[in-house]
Amino acid sequence: TYIRQNEYKFLKLAQRLTRLRSPFRRFLDKLKQLLLIYT
Repeated sequence: TYIRQNEYKFLKLAQRLTRLRSPFRRFLDKLKQLLLIYT
């Protein structure tokens, strides 16, 4: 059905986002540490 296809797409997108978020979060943590060091 149409709704089910949309749910599937949404789940796929959410998985992709969570996969991307972990390295991105690590990068943000490094930035925060650098800011704490330099300020």
